[in-house]
Amino acid sequence: MGKGKIWGISSVFLLELLMAGTCLVSSQPRAQSSRLERLEAKAHRALKEQNYALAKVLLAEGLRLAPQRKDFREGMTEACLQLGLRLHSQGRPRRALDQFRQATLWGGKDNRTWLGLAEVARSMGDLRQAESAWKSALRVNPNEFDALYALGKLYYDRRSYDKAALYLGRARQVNPKDPRPKRYLEKTGTDRGIEKFFSQKYSSHFAFHYRETNGAGDRRAKQILNYLEQAHGELVQFFGRDPRKTMVVMAYDTNEFAMLKHPASWTVAYYDGKIRVPIDGWTRNKRETSQVLKHELTHAFLDSFVEDASPWMHEGLAQVNEGRPLGPNLAILQQTGIFGPKQLRSSFIQIQDENMVKVLYAQSLVLVDFLIKKKGVAGIRTLIRYLGQGDEPIGQREDRALKKIYGKDLDGLLGQMRNHYRIPIPSKPGGKPGK
Repeated sequence: MGKGKIWGISSVFLLELLMAGTCLVSSQPRAQSSRLERLEAKAHRALKEQNYALAKVLLAEGLRLAPQRKDFREGMTEACLQLGLRLHSQGRPRRALDQFRQATLWGGKDNRTWLGLAEVARSMGDLRQAESAWKSALRVNPNEFDALYALGKLYYDRRSYDKAALYLGRARQVNPKDPRPKRYLEKTGTDRGIEKFFSQKYSSHFAFHYRETNGAGDRRAKQILNYLEQAHGELVQFFGRDPRKTMVVMAYDTNEFAMLKHPASWTVAYYDGKIRVPIDGWTRNKRETSQVLKHELTHAFLDSFVEDASPWMHEGLAQVNEGRPLGPNLAILQQTGIFGPKQLRSSFIQIQDENMVKVLYAQSLVLVDFLIKKKGVAGIRTLIRYLGQGDEPIGQREDRALKKIYGKDLDGLLGQMRNHYRIPIPSKPGGKPGK
């Protein structure tokens, strides 16, 4: 009986112990579930308040406890994406690149991650990584227009015309209303036809295409490449940045250039992703041809930093760098008055009136000179950096950046410029000045 009593007591004790253990085990999932709910609520609040760094910390803890939670993975994707965008806008591309890479790990099926990674890599000159990211975006969505167009443009720049035509053709099918793929498809066909008859020379920063007819043409090509390398170094110093891309120069004789589909009848050279110049004037007037080359090279530099920069900024900077004098251009404005922001931001090459174009070019030069007088070349560099940030239309980005650096939007700066240079307000082609 004693044994039975002892056994009875032990059985009760064991039963109680087992019951306690069961309660302990069952309470652990409840505690973890409660903790996950708190983490989810805090992370959601942090994302809503745009405190993305805190959101990442909270979400990382949530993912440690529940690695497959879809809402945590989506939240981490969003936090990394937004941090990447913020860092990129602050001019910190390497840290932005790291955030976009993390975003692709958490949300590889969200194409914003691949497109963001590609854009930052492209801005850093890492075109191989950008190419890989655009292709990853197409694996997620074969009809991703931005990736199709970007790859078509990339292959066009590399002169891989068959690949360029393939991607540009697909981009045009996906979005037939966007004129860019059609424009690049036309250039792809034209250049593929012309370049097969051209010789090429390469230097550190240039691919120079020209028609070789005799030894003199070859010597001229070497001379021009030497000058282009010198101009490239000067522009890197001016902009404070290197585009980190090979600049393509198409050198035509005067007759070939005349046969091209020009942007406007008054065009003497132009940049459309490639620098296109009539080059046979090099032997007759080296100084003038050098100015033209540096003018167009400035366009190529600015385009690599800000793809949609306004015409006034393109033409003003190009004229400053080619060394065009201020005086004669200021005299033009003192006779005609000045145009307002709308005209300065509209494409100059669509205007066939040469007198109107003359005023716009003069005003662009005087405006850029005015900005340099206010804040130096450092102000221009900061302006370019700000213009490369954000997705708003260029006019909005431009006014925001100008206000931040110079204290006024474009319209306000034009008023200041007019007063500074004592430009009158007569009637002029294109509407009332400053409007």
